[in-house]
Amino acid sequence: TGNGATLRIESGTFTSEGSNAVKNDPNGKIVIKDGTFSSASSSNAAVFNWAEVTINGGTFINREKSGKALFVGACNGDHNTTVVTGGTFEAGSAVYMQNGDVDATKGTFELTIENGTFKGAVETVNQGFNVTEDDKITVTGGTFEDKVAVGRTLQAAFSGGEYAQALDPEWYAADIVQYKTEDGKYGIGETVPDGADALVVIDNTYHNGYTSLTEALASAKSYTLTLYAEINEQIVAGEGVNK
Repeated sequence: TGNGATLRIESGTFTSEGSNAVKNDPNGKIVIKDGTFSSASSSNAAVFNWAEVTINGGTFINREKSGKALFVGACNGDHNTTVVTGGTFEAGSAVYMQNGDVDATKGTFELTIENGTFKGAVETVNQGFNVTEDDKITVTGGTFEDKVAVGRTLQAAFSGGEYAQALDPEWYAADIVQYKTEDGKYGIGETVPDGADALVVIDNTYHNGYTSLTEALASAKSYTLTLYAEINEQIVAGEGVNK
């Protein structure tokens, strides 16, 4: 789509062997309720967005190992938005973020993930058309079965979801705690579920509500503390510190 058009997809099967199953060009708007979207191209995606896309459900697959299920991009000064409230995304890159393109200047994008299953990496381009500090990803839920690698350049705000790997503590606020569940998965939220181990970040900044290892140990109870940075602090077991 493009030129201000709006496309609403209720269901159906959309397949491309050498390009995108669905592409949204600048000024276009797409709302996807359900359907199956499939590509087999490493340089393309099941859904390729340069403008505004809302995905409420569906299955999005790229059968090429290095391909993308969902491409989120921005260029030429545009501010582009992508909202995902559900669906299954399966590819080498389940979600791939990029700013700029060949013969195009940068823009800004905002990606919001509220739910969904992501069977592949959620990542930013690592060379060439890098994201900027004006780009943003917000994640409040979802299941992420592969790595999340969004770096520290863009604005990241994670507050929910289940992950295969621990998240960078720079991606969530001080009032959010990260934990590891009994089945070896990772999650984040305002509280630690029963049976999970809290992952406490100790460095020179304020994460998870603790500013020192002593304070973290005093509050740990039966949790396991995992340090993500070296510290220089003397710990004395005694009053106020759980042994």
